[in-house]
Amino acid sequence: MRLSAERTTRAMMIAGAVFYVYWTFVEPSPVGQALAVGTLFGGASFNYDPGPRPIPFVLGFAALLFAVHLWRGAPLPFAEGYLVGAGLPWLIHRFAPRHDAD
Repeated sequence: MRLSAERTTRAMMIAGAVFYVYWTFVEPSPVGQALAVGTLFGGASFNYDPGPRPIPFVLGFAALLFAVHLWRGAPLPFAEGYLVGAGLPWLIHRFAPRHDAD
């Protein structure tokens, strides 16, 4: 299977949108919504850093949301959803075989 940054970006954004609709209208869940938003942000910025390093913008943004939600007294799993969702593209990008140079 060929994995490119464009395909991963598209897949993560579609998954985030589907997750958000499901966890908003079908089975409402704040944690699910947080995971969906994190996945959308992560997918949208997947091409930000195509190298093997972590994506600093995405992880920094997720950490900022994490801190804001903790400061406002939100339950911990809600904030963790952002971290998990934003970290997924980096994990895929870091450990999956790359075929962009073909």
